[in-house]
Amino acid sequence: MDLHIDNCVAKYKALFPLEDNPSKTGETDIDKEIHRKERNDEFERFFFIEMNSALFSGEYLADGYIQRIEKFENDLLTDDSKDSACIREVLKELREILFNIQNKIKIDNRDLQVALTRNDQIRSSQFNEYQYYNAWRAISLSLLHLDHTLVNKREYRELLIRLYYEIQVTINGLGNEDLREVYRKLESKCLFLLGKTFVYDDVEDYYYSVDFEVKKAKEIIKGDEFNKDFLDLFTKMYPCKYGRDIVNKYQQSFAEKKFSSIGFVLLSYYYGTSEKSSVQRLDNLLYNFKEYEQNLKEEGVSQFNSYAIRSIKSYISNCRFSLLLKQGNFTVEKIKNNGVMDIW
Repeated sequence: MDLHIDNCVAKYKALFPLEDNPSKTGETDIDKEIHRKERNDEFERFFFIEMNSALFSGEYLADGYIQRIEKFENDLLTDDSKDSACIREVLKELREILFNIQNKIKIDNRDLQVALTRNDQIRSSQFNEYQYYNAWRAISLSLLHLDHTLVNKREYRELLIRLYYEIQVTINGLGNEDLREVYRKLESKCLFLLGKTFVYDDVEDYYYSVDFEVKKAKEIIKGDEFNKDFLDLFTKMYPCKYGRDIVNKYQQSFAEKKFSSIGFVLLSYYYGTSEKSSVQRLDNLLYNFKEYEQNLKEEGVSQFNSYAIRSIKSYISNCRFSLLLKQGNFTVEKIKNNGVMDIW
């Protein structure tokens, strides 16, 4: 299956072929301008749908994706129009976010105090002429940034609530079903991220106002049906409130060697913090994780997925380490001999 960004490249080349010579068509200048605008509008909608799909599917995390973006930007340099400059600018903003993500997951990463990009092609105010490029920047890329930097901060909650209502207004005015579906998914992602910010806080106590009307954050979060089950895994994690049904589900899957990343995280936390806490069970998880990790590596994993694998392994070890400390009588020498420091 072609990547969504490749679909955009192909679509652009089909709409704006290099050999296209408007002077041979017999069109008037006005006709040419109208035709060009129609093609630009068509591509703008296509780009918005396809590139949001690239974000939803995680395509952007594939190795070499930044190079694909750069190649698309270079292809666009053959067109010196304002529309082409706008596309290059939104692609560059995606590239900036991916650069920061990749820098963070490197083993030898450096915390960047300043991240500067030069030669901006188009001023922010000019994006207002483009409904969907502007939405891509203001909504889609904002959610992407939050997805990879999410912390429990008041400013993040305020931004997510503002984005939610901006999406709501747009959905209500859309007639195109493909575009409506994209916005519904953006709405779902927005609410999912908002729900995650309340993992440590009681959402019951969080109020906000819209047009002078007081509302509860809980009311909009519970309206997200797409991610309800997944969000429950977070909201029931701190403190551990997992029911026997969900625990039994993953225990049964693991007994059948049907491992999953979510299962390792959930069971690690359960075995480390619940009344059923057990160092032996955590040892078993680490043993099973070796098999899981090996299978993934044989299939081939991206740099990002490799980082995720290391993070899960570290999490299991940290749960085990915390439980050993809670049990007391644990010295530095025992830590070294026990192997809990060897998590990579």
